[in-house]
Amino acid sequence: LERGRAVEHRGEHACAIGTDARLHCWGENAMGKQGGQCGQDPAIFDDVPGPLPVAFDGAVQVACGDEYSCVLKDENSVWCFGANDLHELGNGDTAASFVPVNVSGISDAKTLALDDETPCIVTTTGALFCWGNGTSGIFGADLNDNVPQATRIATIAQAYAGGTAETLCVTQSDGALQCFGANDTGQCGVGASTPNVIAPTNAQLVTVADVSVGGDHTCATTTDGS
Repeated sequence: LERGRAVEHRGEHACAIGTDARLHCWGENAMGKQGGQCGQDPAIFDDVPGPLPVAFDGAVQVACGDEYSCVLKDENSVWCFGANDLHELGNGDTAASFVPVNVSGISDAKTLALDDETPCIVTTTGALFCWGNGTSGIFGADLNDNVPQATRIATIAQAYAGGTAETLCVTQSDGALQCFGANDTGQCGVGASTPNVIAPTNAQLVTVADVSVGGDHTCATTTDGS
């Protein structure tokens, strides 16, 4: 499982990939009319008390959002399940699904990076694609609403998302850190706390080694150990 995390949790549910590449999830599985973030029928399982297999083979990375989950398959496709009222499943629809659905237009994904309501992937060629909630400005000035299908944003080395952030950070091949999206508490690290940063903007850090995005803040380590 060198390509990604084998265990992931967020939004009161968790998923894990076994050594046999089988996907299992547990925890909250229904929320109002939405549901299925554990890959089980919410009419049967409101909450999943322990790991249950999801009908999916070939998983190499799993990531959890608030009320949805996404999984990267061994042939580089991406599949998501759960809530979809903000287009989290990337299939152009808004109907929730407890059965994994293929994200439209993605066939060369390398890694996943999920915000609570905005899933993103990085392709094998370094292209960053996102879909879902765009109200924080992640998709730019002209796309500040929910985006139904994967939309290319930039070329990067790696993407980082997490918490309830609505903020996305990326690194370039030289270790430069760029962040964009919600910035009302300065979580983009650009030296100002303007509400939204609408394009990848250099943070006041260089030679970044790792990044962790929280609800209203961001932390990073640099290659010199800082």
